[in-house]
Amino acid sequence: MSTPFPLSEDQLEPLLTITSKKQHQVETQELINKAWSKLAPFWPIKEFVGVNPLQGFIDKPIEEALVAAESFFQQEDIPEAMHAINRETIKWCQAFFDEGQAVINMPNRKLGLYQCWKRLAIWDKNLHGNNPKAINTIKNLPDDPQEIIIKILSNFHISQEDQELFLTLMLTTLPGWAAHVKYRSEHQHEYHPFKYKACQSDYLALRMVITEIVWSEAADLVQWHKDTTQKINRETKSINDIKQSESEYHTPLLKELSAPLPNNLNKTEVPDAQLVFCIDVRSDPIRKSIESLGNYETFGYAGFFGLPIAFQEPTDKEVRPSCPVIVQSEHVLKLDSEKKEGEKRKKLKNVIQLLKYNFTTSLAIVELLGAPAGLWMALQNFFPTSSSKIKHKITEPVKAKQHLTVKEMSIPFENQCIYAETALKTMGMTDNFAPLVIFCGHGSKTENNALASSLDCGACGGRSGIANAKVICQILNSPEVREKLKAKGIDIKESTLFVAGEHNTTTNEIQLFYSSDIDRQSQENIQTMKKQLELSKDLCNAGCMGLKDGDISFSSATKKALFKSSDWAQTRPEWGLAKNAALIVGPRSLTKNIELHGRSFLQSYEWKQDCDGELLESILKGPLNVAHWINSQYLFSSLDNVAYGSGSKVTKNITGKIGIIQGNGSDLMHGLPLQSVNEGDKTPYHRPCRLMSVIFAPHHLIEKVLQDSPEIRTLIKNGWVRLFCIDPIQQKTYKLDRKMQWRNIYT
Repeated sequence: MSTPFPLSEDQLEPLLTITSKKQHQVETQELINKAWSKLAPFWPIKEFVGVNPLQGFIDKPIEEALVAAESFFQQEDIPEAMHAINRETIKWCQAFFDEGQAVINMPNRKLGLYQCWKRLAIWDKNLHGNNPKAINTIKNLPDDPQEIIIKILSNFHISQEDQELFLTLMLTTLPGWAAHVKYRSEHQHEYHPFKYKACQSDYLALRMVITEIVWSEAADLVQWHKDTTQKINRETKSINDIKQSESEYHTPLLKELSAPLPNNLNKTEVPDAQLVFCIDVRSDPIRKSIESLGNYETFGYAGFFGLPIAFQEPTDKEVRPSCPVIVQSEHVLKLDSEKKEGEKRKKLKNVIQLLKYNFTTSLAIVELLGAPAGLWMALQNFFPTSSSKIKHKITEPVKAKQHLTVKEMSIPFENQCIYAETALKTMGMTDNFAPLVIFCGHGSKTENNALASSLDCGACGGRSGIANAKVICQILNSPEVREKLKAKGIDIKESTLFVAGEHNTTTNEIQLFYSSDIDRQSQENIQTMKKQLELSKDLCNAGCMGLKDGDISFSSATKKALFKSSDWAQTRPEWGLAKNAALIVGPRSLTKNIELHGRSFLQSYEWKQDCDGELLESILKGPLNVAHWINSQYLFSSLDNVAYGSGSKVTKNITGKIGIIQGNGSDLMHGLPLQSVNEGDKTPYHRPCRLMSVIFAPHHLIEKVLQDSPEIRTLIKNGWVRLFCIDPIQQKTYKLDRKMQWRNIYT
C-alpha cells in the first residue's frame, strides 16, 4: 500500500484554520445553549400552555432550585442601566413578534430578528442618541450573531469562567421575551410556524449590542449577581409555605384513599349511561353530580382522548394541534361545514379589523358602525346574560353544522384501532358497555378574557376538546373498528352508541353532538340524558359556589354562573384549575365516595389490564407530566405573581396578539394573572402544593415502569413531585421517598 504524500505547511494551514473555526463555533453554540437552558418556553396566549417556569432548574433539588431561581428571576433591584437596556429591547421585540395588532408592520422581518434589527437600528435615535461611536458600532455589525456575541464578551473583558453567567443574565433580566423566543425556536409546531426567523443567537446578539451601546460597564452585572445571590436566605420562605400546605392536604386524603374498597367492585349491572371526562380537576364536581342522579358510570381520561391529531377549521386555513405539546401531531383532519356562514363571518371580521386600525378609515368606521356598536356595548354592560343568549342564537346554528366523518379524518384504520383499544383498556372500559357512552371534551366560555385559552383543555393545547371527542366517537361507532376490538377481547354491543359532548366549565352545561339518523331507542336515551345533564348542571353549580339547600335555589346558582360567563367586566369568571394538588390514577371506585373538593386530576386506570406496565408508562410520561406543568404554573404564580405570573388583569395590556404586558412596555408576562390565584389583592385562593401523585397498582409494577422513565425519576428524586402507591395486592399504602425507596405508610 502506498503512503499518501504529506501536506506542506502552506496546504495544512488553511485546513487547520477551518477546523479551528468550526471548533470555535461548536464551543460558542454550547455556551449559548447553556445560557438558554435556565429558561422555560412561553406559549402565546392563543394556545396558552401551563409550564413549570423553573423547568431549567429541574435537575436540582427543589430547595436549591428555588434559591437559584430567586437569584435570577426575583431580583427587583437590577442596575438602572439594565432597565434602559430592557426598554430598548422590548420595543423591538413588540414590533418584530407582532401577529396582526400593529397598524404598520415592521419591514424586513423575513430576514430574521437580528438581520432585520441590524438594518433598522441605525435610525433609532433613542438608542444611539446620535453618538458617532454608537452609530459606527451598529454600521459595522457582522452578519453572524455568534460572532458579535463573542466579540462583545471580549470587549467587556468577561472571563471565560463568567461568560455563561453573563449570557444567562442577558436573558434572565428580561425573562418573558426570552422565554417567548425559546418557544419560537424550539417548540412551535410545523403547522402554523411564525413566519420570521427568531433563533436564540439572534435575540442574544440583539441584547448584547444594545447593552454595549447603553452600558459600557456592563461587566459589573456579573458582580452584582454574585453579591445579590449571597444575600438570599438559603432556607427560603417559599419551600416552608409549600410544605405547610402539603401537610394539611396529603395526610387526610391518603387516609381516605387507603380505606378498604367496597366489596362490589365486580359490578355486573349495566349502567344506563357511561360518561368519559377529561382528567381536569373541574371534571370531578360534575362527575359526582351526574353519578348522584342515577345508574351512571363516569371515567377520567386525558381530554385529547389519546389522539395525536391536529385540525384545519373551515373558516381559515390554519392548522391547530389538539393534543398535549409534548405529543407530536401525526394526523391532520379537516373540520367540514355544510354551509359557509362561518367563513363569511371570518372574512367580515377581518375586514372590520383592517378598517378599524387603518389611519385613513378608522374615523369612517366609527361613523358607520358607531350606533349599532354602542347599542351592543350597552346591552353587554347592563344585560350580559341576554346579550350572550342573542349571540349564542346567531352563532350556534353555524357551529352545529360542523361535522367529521371517518373518511375525512385520514387516520389509517390500524391507527384507529390502536387508539380505541388503548383508551378503553387504560380506563378499564372493556365490557359491560352502556347503551349510551358519552366522550365529553371541555372548554370555557367567557367574555373579554385575553387568557381564555388558559381555561380550556391543556391536553388539547389550550383549546376545547370537542373535536377530539367527535373523532374518538366516530372511531368507536365504526363497525369495522368494533370487529377488530372484539378480536382483542373488547366486545362492544351493537346497540351501544358513542356520542360526543362538550362540558362548558364556566356554566357546567354539557352539550351533546350526534347524528340525526340514529335509531329511535338511542334518540330516547339521549333525550333522557339531556334532562339529567340539566339537573346535574344546577346541582354542580350550587356545590361549586358553596351553596346549600335553603340558601339559594339550584337554578339561581346556574343563573349566577351564566352571568359570570357572559359579563365582560368579570376578572374571575371561573377559578379554572386553582387549588389543584393531586393526580389520582386508578378506578373510579377509589374516589367515588370521597369528597375531593375539585382539587384532583382523575385518571381512570385498571392495572389488571396492564400486565407489562405499558399503559401506566404512558400515563406517567403524559398526564403526570402535563399535570406537573399545570400544578407548577399555579404554584409559582401564587408564590410570586410578578416574577412568575402576569400581574393584575386590571392593568394589563395585550401586545402583538401574543402575550400580556403591564402598562405599555413591560416584560412579557408569562404566567397566570393575580385574579386566577388570589381572592383579593392580598388574599390567596390557590394553596401552593407540589403535585401529589397517587397510583392504585402494585408497587412492583410502578417500580418497573419507573426504571424506564428517567425524567419521572428525576422529578421524584428532586422533590418536584410526590409519589404514593396504594397496593391492591398487599393492601398497603407506600410512599416513594427521594432516595427512591418505598416506605409503608398505612397497612
